[in-house]
Amino acid sequence: MNDLMNKIADPSKQIPFADDTSIIIITNPRPSKFKEDIYDINDWFRGNSLSLNFDKTYCLQFSPKNSCEINMKVSCDNKLIKETKITKFLGLHIDSICSWQKHIDQMMIKLSKACCAVRHVKHFMSKDTLRTIYFSYFHSILLYDIIF
Repeated sequence: MNDLMNKIADPSKQIPFADDTSIIIITNPRPSKFKEDIYDINDWFRGNSLSLNFDKTYCLQFSPKNSCEINMKVSCDNKLIKETKITKFLGLHIDSICSWQKHIDQMMIKLSKACCAVRHVKHFMSKDTLRTIYFSYFHSILLYDIIF
């Protein structure tokens, strides 16, 4: 995987995580660069006896709220890369205008469940145990998201 980024010219960024790789391709002002990079990445996968999973491959175009979108329709091996307005990346819900609203909504659901769990066990646990539950459940949700 280390030589994958040699297939894409700067300024692009590869973000490997376990058996997954996300690639941020900066195309402004040349959208055709995105198409070229996708073909190069697909060729690299084939050349290394791997396959690009088009069911898990998405195009998320970041742009200011009121700007015009660029047509980024790309197909490789007769499969269209799906365009999306929001995606989940390492547990974060990222949208095309960086509003964070979907992520905040999802985080509120997790935090609500954590509060409910603490509320249900608080009568049966010591303060030290409740503190441990808080840091392992509630606090970890907040801390993970703050990093990003």
